[in-house]
Amino acid sequence: MNGKIVELENYSIAKSIEVDDLKNMIVGASEEKVSANGEARPQSKPSYAAVAAKLVTPGTCGEIIAAELADRDKRKNNLLVFNVEESSSENPTDRKQADTARVDSLLTHLSVKEEVSRPIQVCVRIGTYKKTDDGRVRPVLIKLRNQMERDIIMAKAYK
Repeated sequence: MNGKIVELENYSIAKSIEVDDLKNMIVGASEEKVSANGEARPQSKPSYAAVAAKLVTPGTCGEIIAAELADRDKRKNNLLVFNVEESSSENPTDRKQADTARVDSLLTHLSVKEEVSRPIQVCVRIGTYKKTDDGRVRPVLIKLRNQMERDIIMAKAYK
């Protein structure tokens, strides 16, 4: 019994050291760097993928954290829009064009078009198309060019 307690304590200490190392890596990656002429210049916030690349150490929880950070980095520009009426067309291309037009009109209604030109990269429905009359509407996934555009849209959505 005492052996298992000691083993658990050692495991806990090792994991806390890994967490401390992770915190130090993240803080160190975002600190100021010195330019060639000796002036301090602020470093932009590191991307999740850059931090994740430094964290991958085989056999540790760093792999899991790195995968999570890379996944977040990939999804940071996305928006999910619910309750957007879906076209009843049988042709998938027509449905996609109708979805893009509806989302485009939604952005125009929010006055986002004035601040951001052509924000939508991809506009797709999540899930499979089922022609039923049960009132279910699939959510629309909108992939934007950058996180700033997503933030502008979100700020306008609550007004």
